[in-house]
Amino acid sequence: MRKNAFIDLLLNWDTMSKHTKIQRLQSVENMMARYQGRKPRIISTDYNAFTIKNIGLIKVEGRDPSACYSRHEKDKIYILDLKQDVYEIIKDVIHEGFHAYVDDFIEGRVPSLRLYSKFDKERFLFEEENLPTIAEACLNADAMQLFDSYYAEERLNYQEGSLYMIKLILDSIDSVKDAIELQKAFTFCLTFYSDNERRGKNEERRLGIKYDDLVLQALQAAGENPEKCDVSKAGKIYDETDPELLKFFNELSQAYQKLVSVRTNILMTPQAKEAETERLSQMFNEVYSSHIKSMLKAKKKN
Repeated sequence: MRKNAFIDLLLNWDTMSKHTKIQRLQSVENMMARYQGRKPRIISTDYNAFTIKNIGLIKVEGRDPSACYSRHEKDKIYILDLKQDVYEIIKDVIHEGFHAYVDDFIEGRVPSLRLYSKFDKERFLFEEENLPTIAEACLNADAMQLFDSYYAEERLNYQEGSLYMIKLILDSIDSVKDAIELQKAFTFCLTFYSDNERRGKNEERRLGIKYDDLVLQALQAAGENPEKCDVSKAGKIYDETDPELLKFFNELSQAYQKLVSVRTNILMTPQAKEAETERLSQMFNEVYSSHIKSMLKAKKKN
């Protein structure tokens, strides 16, 4: 197995001191920054009430962030809760690092945004430009949890975060034994995107409004002079940079989403639910195993 800071954290988190944990999380941030071509941020747990106020972190009922990067304080990523599960903490570092990447892209500090995902670039830049207006409307409508899931940058971030972690796991696998040992971690990393999509849909149902309609209403209410962000320095966006990885991710995401739907279906009998869960789990494992076998064969050939 090829070890890196990401794999080291997954396998050894519980035996690490706080100092070592922060060091290794910093190594993950440094690794992501190198790939994205940006300046790494400092991983810090040293925050207080003044810090929270200064970085502009909005806390409302039901919204309890565990990490934060702020465009008001560009040099740090704050980990607010180091007692979470290791998967969540690594996800937080990669997630907030991606926000830093987008910040650097919008401000022209990096020339391009390179993405594994396929997405609507025009919509992304449109929402970045109208961020203040959209965020204020969501706050006033008790919709910050929906904003956290479906704002274009956030939605993209969850998918990219899952893809980054999956890529790191796949790159570290050198044998079938490695694949088996890391399958649980792989599944956890895959779920971050899918779970976020489900949270967003649940919030839309709770509020009785679609996110897109909320954005439209916000811009209509703002009239001709909505508060805007300057996106003129933003460079070029490249998406679908690894089509094979994206195809694999989409296949497994769909399988996972079907599994969750079956497990939460109150209309199915326990017997039918068990049988369908078993079928979908087997399909999930077959897709995973097939990809790993092809990948290992290609590695051996190379």
